Amino acid sequence: MFLVIMGVMVVMVVVTIFLPQLSGLATYTNNPDYIKKQNEKKESKAKISNQFTTEQHDLYEAPDAYIDGDDIVKTSSRFTSVRSTINKITHPNLTERDIPIKLELFGESDLKRRARSNKENVGTNITNDPNNFDYDIDEFIDEENKKDEQEYLEAAEKKYGSANV
Repeated sequence: MFLVIMGVMVVMVVVTIFLPQLSGLATYTNNPDYIKKQNEKKESKAKISNQFTTEQHDLYEAPDAYIDGDDIVKTSSRFTSVRSTINKITHPNLTERDIPIKLELFGESDLKRRARSNKENVGTNITNDPNNFDYDIDEFIDEENKKDEQEYLEAAEKKYGSANV
């Protein structure tokens, strides 16, 4: 049963991902912001590793010269890695730059143009003159009354039988 549910979930995800692309509404591309962020991370790691390898100390410094008793627990690599993992889980800070794939819609400019033209024409198409409307409220009321009367007659026929004897 578990495998069936997992299979259905996989099929639903695949259909959800590929349906816009198959219908021609959208396409998936690589997110350039994500690629830049990954390159920045690689450069910063390389810079830090180069910094440690190229630093030379002329004077001897004791390894615990700047560490207090409370700082030992805070700066321990084991505790900092656990703390950073917990912070990432409890406080996710996701942005557009964190997603590797970008969904691009086709015809998005047409949608924007249509929405913009509707916003521009909102004030010009409004009219308060009741003679400009193509319907009459009295006609709607008469039609509703006729429908109600016919429904009442049909219900009476079913309940009491035919009136034409």
